Amino acid sequence: MAAQVLHGSGNVTYTNSTGQNVRVVINYLEVNTASTISVTANNSTWSIQLPRLTTYGKSLGYRQSGSDPITAGQNAWYDGGSGINVAGLPLEFALDNGGTFAINGTQANYPNQYNMIIIPEAG
Repeated sequence: MAAQVLHGSGNVTYTNSTGQNVRVVINYLEVNTASTISVTANNSTWSIQLPRLTTYGKSLGYRQSGSDPITAGQNAWYDGGSGINVAGLPLEFALDNGGTFAINGTQANYPNQYNMIIIPEAG
């Protein structure tokens, strides 16, 4: 099975029915209004409070004026000057066969936009 791209807006749910493990890579996640995002995978849940005007993802490149961005390794985000401390969220993880992955926000229709890739272990 080829890799699958998930993109759109609002909450997202994916159930692995490939018959093998897959790798999930969150390339882009954006919120315009402060929201708590919960990522659930393999019966584990990670939650993070994302302040307004936040972009989050693997290997982001961006330009921003005004306040300084927060940068951590390959992952960068801007907190809109809100001063909220942003904790970690996995941007790449394995999902077993039959496992479900979901990102849900506390605000209606959030996250605003997302782009992820699902890569089967057999390529």
